[in-house]
Amino acid sequence: MDGGGQVGMILADLDGFKDVNTVHGYPAGDAVLCETARTLETCVRTGDYVARLGGDEFAVLTLRTGPDAMETLSARVLDAVRAMPRGDPEDVQLTVSVGWALYPDDAKTIDELVAAADLCVRGAKLTGKDRALSAVDWAPAA
Repeated sequence: MDGGGQVGMILADLDGFKDVNTVHGYPAGDAVLCETARTLETCVRTGDYVARLGGDEFAVLTLRTGPDAMETLSARVLDAVRAMPRGDPEDVQLTVSVGWALYPDDAKTIDELVAAADLCVRGAKLTGKDRALSAVDWAPAA
């Protein structure tokens, strides 16, 4: 099995979400957030966890994983959000920036795991959005 004892954390932050609330109103924004949560739940395995952290940021916690599985899951998240039903308003152009990290490879505590994934999602935002970065991909100089 890929990664046996590793735990993976994905942070997913919607790109362009502020425009949904500004242009279409908060009810439309709420609908997009609900659809995003449902979409993310379709990407994960039974036993994985999806949570909204706040605003337009979501987390996925996955057990018994490894780098290959995290790459696959990140790609699935990117594709699913791109293809997700928009409902009303249909003209919303949303993508997602994803950052991911693994315990114990990239972090020794849960706080470090969240911080590592957060650095990666910020890196994805800074380098063009609509992409996924791992701790290996995004290692800013200290």
